Amino acid sequence: MYISDRIRRYIARGFHRDSAAVNVLIEETLLTLFKRFPETFIFFGGASLVLFYGSQRHSRDIDLLISVKRPHSSAALNDVLKVHLCDGPAADRLELEFINQRIAQITRKRCQPELQPFLPEDLYRELDRADFRPLREAVSILFAAWL
Repeated sequence: MYISDRIRRYIARGFHRDSAAVNVLIEETLLTLFKRFPETFIFFGGASLVLFYGSQRHSRDIDLLISVKRPHSSAALNDVLKVHLCDGPAADRLELEFINQRIAQITRKRCQPELQPFLPEDLYRELDRADFRPLREAVSILFAAWL
């Protein structure tokens, strides 16, 4: 199914165009992660309700638990996602303004309820002290080809 058809499917379910595009990006990201790193992650949370159960609730994040003792490095994950985003059908749909808006939304207010319950306490405190700058930088690196 084409990206535009998938976006239209979410719009028909009542999502705004931007939210529909985010849902398709989430689908693409999960497809890549689960193909490249099978049996590594468990997907849960609001986005899983939208993708698998038809929920109208919009979730703009991907909640993953690591299901292996030694997770893959963030560099390996970044490399996989970069290749997929650059070569995949989503590449033509990513716009500079859209990416910059999403990066700007990585704030303490948004990150605390999403990250604090799941990250080790010392890692969360380190990100919080840095006002989540390392996370914004990591996302900027991932999307560097468009920025």
